[in-house]
Amino acid sequence: MYNLLIADDESNIRLGIKAMIEREFPGEMNIFLAGDGLMALDIMNREQIDLLITDIKMPRMNGIELIRTLQDADEKPILIILSGYDDFEYTKAAIKCKVKDYLLKPVNRNELFQTVRSSMEDMEKTKSLVQQELEEEQLRQIQYILLNPLLSKERIKEICGESKLEAKSGHYFIAVMNQGRNLFEKAEQVLKKEILFLDQKDRTVILTEDQTVLDMLKQHIPEAEIGCSGQKTDFAEIREAYLEAAEASKYSFVHPRHSFIDYKTVTSKPAADMLPIEEIKKIKNMLGTIREQEIKSLLLKVLDHERITAYSIDYLESIHHEINRIIYEPFFERFGEESKAAFKKLSHMEDLYSFRDFYHYFHETQELILRLHEYMKQLKSISTEQTYMEQALAFIGENYQKDLNLAVVSNHISLNYSYFSHVFKENTGQNFVDYLKKVRIENSKRLLKDPDLKIFEVSDRVGYKNPKQFARVFRELEGISPKEFREAAGISAAKEQT
Repeated sequence: MYNLLIADDESNIRLGIKAMIEREFPGEMNIFLAGDGLMALDIMNREQIDLLITDIKMPRMNGIELIRTLQDADEKPILIILSGYDDFEYTKAAIKCKVKDYLLKPVNRNELFQTVRSSMEDMEKTKSLVQQELEEEQLRQIQYILLNPLLSKERIKEICGESKLEAKSGHYFIAVMNQGRNLFEKAEQVLKKEILFLDQKDRTVILTEDQTVLDMLKQHIPEAEIGCSGQKTDFAEIREAYLEAAEASKYSFVHPRHSFIDYKTVTSKPAADMLPIEEIKKIKNMLGTIREQEIKSLLLKVLDHERITAYSIDYLESIHHEINRIIYEPFFERFGEESKAAFKKLSHMEDLYSFRDFYHYFHETQELILRLHEYMKQLKSISTEQTYMEQALAFIGENYQKDLNLAVVSNHISLNYSYFSHVFKENTGQNFVDYLKKVRIENSKRLLKDPDLKIFEVSDRVGYKNPKQFARVFRELEGISPKEFREAAGISAAKEQT
């Protein structure tokens, strides 16, 4: 409902306009009446007036003086002048004061209704814009509060007061939905009246005064996983509410069939008094042995779902941290770049919540540990059987002039490419490319001493089809060019000139 003030010194005109507007806009206007400008100002000091219809000729303060007085107000009403005078000077004054319309007496009701209706549309647009700006400001302030944990409760209260952030019902809840951007737009469509935004982890954060709207959200988005804070009454606790909701949302990881988890249902879960450190160490020590079944049994014990769900989520987070620290990190440090290529999942294991749920996490963890187990078994086998390396080096020595690469050699001796890469470097102290260069250049030095061979022929015989590449590699390893090598060896260069 809007507040309308009619200022006119003629009582019958005031009452007539009032009656016309009440009939045309029933229940939409709360109407005040004033007999002159000073009375109108007094009413406006007491009431928030949205629309002012004023006569020009009035005692004590006329309409032009009245609207000029309002020009400096922070919030001024929409202005409509009603006058019996079609005077250009009045019109100019009205234009300067940004009057919406200038209506002549006697009042044409259709013109009056059209102007009032247009004014109401303007007020609706303004109201909508103001509300949108307010909501955007509130959203910015909420995000600022959540991103700044050192803010005092007193400062948070000040921020909430400045942005008019308050719960009309006297209480509120914060909810966190885990799935991130892919469900954010769906949630916006369902919860049009609630405050929603994405936090730094791309989780949807919802501020609501009615927890039951989250049930509606679950109906429209059944795949949503929602954690909800306890009921709060003071906006100084908004950060605590967010942390509660974020904590509650974690429990959907171990209870994937529970799409809604209230913080009060998980806050009483105890912290575990002991972590299965010894079992994790045993798993690490068994990698590469013949104890695969024992590894599986120990992992089932470490990641026992029933035990994990009996404690707070910190228990699983700590177990995950220890598996990374005791098993994955030492493996990566030992085998370096080769392990990156062979086990791409190693780089993704650090974040527990990158997995869909606990069951997905368990499956991927078991699969990776068993792969590490097999990898180390084969490495141990290779280190005890030098035959493999002897075969590989002999094959390179016989075929260095061909188009050789690591894959060709590993296939020849029937070993996994990544395993062979690691073992080759461990045994020769060089990677495959550098070792092959050395073999080729050593053989080229022998051939260069033959005066009947041109340098490009030597290049071709040691596997370099491009003599310039051969010369570059030769200089890289020997410090001189093939030609300089010949000259130093006293080999005639005559044939090179033919």
